[in-house]
Amino acid sequence: MKKHKAFFRKYGIFVFIYTDDDLADCDKIFAEMKKYLKPQIRAMQLKLHIIEDFLSGGLQIGDI
Repeated sequence: MKKHKAFFRKYGIFVFIYTDDDLADCDKIFAEMKKYLKPQIRAMQLKLHIIEDFLSGGLQIGDI
């Protein structure tokens, strides 16, 4: 299994391959998973009030 895991890691392919030995240390498994659970790009909240003001005519392009 170590060769399989090393091959997939080398090419950046995410797979779940855990043996009984791996499952003995759950903290290590979760630490490994953590990097895949982090978002690559942080979501940005839309400023809807600006869009509403613009569409209603109360805001001009130069004001933004």
